[in-house]
Amino acid sequence: MTLTIDLPDEVASRLNALLPEEERGRFAVSAIADALLAQERDSVECMAAVEEAIVDVENERSVSLDDERARWQQEKAVLLAKACVHDT
Repeated sequence: MTLTIDLPDEVASRLNALLPEEERGRFAVSAIADALLAQERDSVECMAAVEEAIVDVENERSVSLDDERARWQQEKAVLLAKACVHDT
């Protein structure tokens, strides 16, 4: 299989300067394989986090945005009082 990739001129120049022609193909394949593996790993981690969040919501292990805002306002008031700062 042949795959053609158009690189920006600056990247192509750097690649040509750094790698002998016979190594460029292997380097490109290795770089693409690494990128695909990283993308796959990130996708799997993201999906696991979403699935975990769904289970948390289904099991009522979540906090509403309004409740969290109220908690932060209370915490902010306590910290400002300790620092003797008045919120305006």
